Amino acid sequence: MSGSVFSRLRVRLLLIILLAGLPAGALTLHDNLAQRRADRERASDQALVLARSLAAEQERLVAAARADLLTFSRVEAIRTADPARCPGLLAERLHEGGPYLNLAVTDAAGDVLCSGLPSAAAVNVADRLYFQGAMQTLDFAVGEYQIGRITGQPSVNFGYPVIGPDGTVSAVLVAALDLDWFERRMARVDLPPGASMLVTDHRGTVLARYPDGQRWVGRRLPESPLARALQTPAAVRTVEADGPDDVRRLYAFARLEPATVGGVYVGLGIPSAVVDGPADAALARNLGILGGTLALALGGAWVYGTRQLVRPVRAILGAARRLAGGDLDARTGVAHDAGEIGELARTFDRMAETVQERIDERTRELAAANERLLELDRLKSRFVADVSHELRAPVANLQLYLRLVERGIVEKRGRYLEILNVQALRLGQLIDDILDVSRLDAEKDSLELVRVNLAAIVERVVDLHQAEAAASGIELAYERPITLPPILGADRQLTQVVDNLVANALRYTPGGRVRVTTDAHLGHVRLVVEDTGIGIAPEDRHHIFDRFYRGRLVREANIPGTGLGLAIVKEIVEIHGGTIDFDSAVGYGSVFRVHLPTPRPAENGEGLA
Repeated sequence: MSGSVFSRLRVRLLLIILLAGLPAGALTLHDNLAQRRADRERASDQALVLARSLAAEQERLVAAARADLLTFSRVEAIRTADPARCPGLLAERLHEGGPYLNLAVTDAAGDVLCSGLPSAAAVNVADRLYFQGAMQTLDFAVGEYQIGRITGQPSVNFGYPVIGPDGTVSAVLVAALDLDWFERRMARVDLPPGASMLVTDHRGTVLARYPDGQRWVGRRLPESPLARALQTPAAVRTVEADGPDDVRRLYAFARLEPATVGGVYVGLGIPSAVVDGPADAALARNLGILGGTLALALGGAWVYGTRQLVRPVRAILGAARRLAGGDLDARTGVAHDAGEIGELARTFDRMAETVQERIDERTRELAAANERLLELDRLKSRFVADVSHELRAPVANLQLYLRLVERGIVEKRGRYLEILNVQALRLGQLIDDILDVSRLDAEKDSLELVRVNLAAIVERVVDLHQAEAAASGIELAYERPITLPPILGADRQLTQVVDNLVANALRYTPGGRVRVTTDAHLGHVRLVVEDTGIGIAPEDRHHIFDRFYRGRLVREANIPGTGLGLAIVKEIVEIHGGTIDFDSAVGYGSVFRVHLPTPRPAENGEGLA
């Protein structure tokens, strides 16, 4: 099958099914996007709640550290860094347990004066952020990630200034927070699957992470949306970014309050795959259902299209091609049901039947025309043979008697000349009749019919034959009606009809009477020629209108004639749409009746006398 694949009926049907499924697919995607947004909003809210909860716990820890340092500032031995009592008091506090790695007291220059853990060398912390913050703000300050110079372990230190009587800082109390304590507290939080918690300082250094905290503590977050989010001054923020383990998560961050010099941030991240999991599953499920439904619809459309559309259409196309190729018996074979395809098949089959009927009818007409042509050819051959035969006899007689006139007995020349005259007249009459037949055949299809008065024609012909009738002792009479409707005809041909019938009646009536009448009868004008002549033998009646046929009684009586007169009469009458019939009895005479139709009433005028 030629043409684009999209021009095929079945493919177009499948495209319609697919187009019908597009709105369902679009609606599925729209609903999925809405579900995805809702799931992300819920996950973001959940992460914020957990982050705030964790931040609140860290804030309580920081508040507890502040309270501890405030309490220590009120102990004279610790506030003054008494060498005899201060180390023991701080060490005793460390032994009680808690989140601290060490407790210490420094002077205003940052030199460590007293420590809960012994130090073999002098230690100065003037460069530490928590110390600088306490000195600058004269308030509690939080440091950043560091490796303790006395403990040798990672920690976040807090500083609290001790104000002397003169209003200046006389000492700074220090508490080193154990970072492992963060992870132990985070491990007790009920987290969503795959979630992680993160505690960082203001520079993005990881102070604690759960799970797998030992791997990440002390490492700074690389430059990323996550690191940039930590530098945003907002107290609470959310961001979707890749975490330190390169897993994409939805993070919610909360800064510990009140804000301190360094700043500590607590974040909770839920994997994007976990957040989008329900939406992805719903999308896969819905698309699977939609795809399955479309597959079933496409399969059903394929089967239905093949059985109900493609096969019938191909059957109709095949029948059309066979019909175009000349197979007149081509039919679709498709059921003529109430659908469009059935109606199309019914219409095509009817068309094929009509074409076949018309072609058969035309074939019969052509066969009949051919048979008529063959018959005309036979008639022509017979006519030529008859003409040759009829001409041969008078010509032979003329030749014979001319030789007798030339060489015969002188006393008989008068008789020979009389016979020659008769033969010449016969030959002339024969030639005239043959010319009439030939002219009639030529004019048959082009004869122009006009309104004529048949009574006037009959009266004229009868008048012309009165002298001949009187010489033969025959009474010739025409009974003309008062009125006679006109007919449609050709004057010359109708005159020949009347003349031939009257001449025949006179020729075959050896004394007696010939009567001619005309009248109107059942929508026709009737011409009747009745004689008291010799009549027609029964065996001749079926051939009386054949060309060149002369009956037995005529031949026995040696009455001259050509045998064409009645044949000419019959052909002229039939050209005018009329009929001719006769009755005859041997020895009593014959009656010939001609019936010619009159025009329609609307065309009919007054009767003609």
